[in-house]
Amino acid sequence: MRGRRQTQLGISLFAFQDIIMSVTGVLILIILLLVLELVNQVATDHLQEQYQAIAVELKTEIASLKGELKLLNQELNTDNEAVEQAIKNPKSLLDEHLRSEREQIDQLESRVSSLEKLSEELSAESELQQENRELLDQREVEIAELQLMKDQLVEKLEKLKAQKAVKYKVPKGINPTQAWLCEVDGSGLSLSLLDNFEKDILIPITSWDTEADITFIALKNQLSAINPRVRYVLFLVRPSGRDFNDHLVVQGEELSIEFGIEYIPEDHVILR
Repeated sequence: MRGRRQTQLGISLFAFQDIIMSVTGVLILIILLLVLELVNQVATDHLQEQYQAIAVELKTEIASLKGELKLLNQELNTDNEAVEQAIKNPKSLLDEHLRSEREQIDQLESRVSSLEKLSEELSAESELQQENRELLDQREVEIAELQLMKDQLVEKLEKLKAQKAVKYKVPKGINPTQAWLCEVDGSGLSLSLLDNFEKDILIPITSWDTEADITFIALKNQLSAINPRVRYVLFLVRPSGRDFNDHLVVQGEELSIEFGIEYIPEDHVILR
């Protein structure tokens, strides 16, 4: 007995897959179209904003140009009227123009005159202030000198009270006009008559270490030039002028005069 062939029908999914693929393709296409629409809309909005800004600028410029055109038209009308008036009556227009120019010139001359007057007043005031300033400066100098003299007098009075001041007299047998006193200190030499201190002869120095020899020669020349001839000099040597002492002791005979040396304190006061 021949066996039967059993036949079974299977379920096919190809149709379902086709439907799914078709739907997916349609969805992708729709999504692409939406994205493209959004991109175009964003670009269009940006361009619209630019166009609006440009339109506003153009409107503003057009309004400005219209204003300028209006002003130009007004000026043109004024010029036309002036030209017509000049054609009809040229002399009156010229006179008016000349009168306007004269008025401007008069105003300028008035301003120049007022400025010159103001400049003169300021110059006079400046000169007066300068004179007052110079006078004040002179008064300040005089006050400073008087204060210095006062301080010196006070110092001398204090030293007199302390018995630190001495009055030197002319030696006997010597003419007062031939007896001199020479102070020696750190600033140099100061020559004056023993009985008359109104006129001093100064021989300044900066340093005894380097200028002692030159100072001695200058002293020798100065004594030789004095008239009447110097017979006697009293050297008062302060501590700051001790470096000159050696020259006096060693070379004193070269002066060809009688001289004496006395060592005094730095604050020693010589009564004049």
